Amino acid sequence: MIESLTKQTFTEKFFDIDETEQWQYKGDKPCIIKFYSNDCVPCLRFKPTFEEMSEKYDELINFYEINSDIEIDLKISFDIQKVPTMIFVPLNDEPSLNGGSISKEKFEIIIKKLLLD
Repeated sequence: MIESLTKQTFTEKFFDIDETEQWQYKGDKPCIIKFYSNDCVPCLRFKPTFEEMSEKYDELINFYEINSDIEIDLKISFDIQKVPTMIFVPLNDEPSLNGGSISKEKFEIIIKKLLLD
């Protein structure tokens, strides 16, 4: 399942971007946050892959998405320059950012390497 995040729900699940820049994730399993735009062709092409992986790894990983056209504060806070951009958030390590569209195969490799090892 993919959960859409607003600034308010991001604050509840992560941290308040207005108060700190220190990363904090309050979840109990790794997660992926996808920044996207509704009029972005690469985003539209990647959407089925993101949905497929969210179904495949639902028990192991939380999947979130943020509409960068609506959640401007989050976009600015993370310095999102292009979409889709994903933030891979392991439980016990620093998050890593991947900007731009990626293939299904590469996406799954990144998931396994960064979040499931």
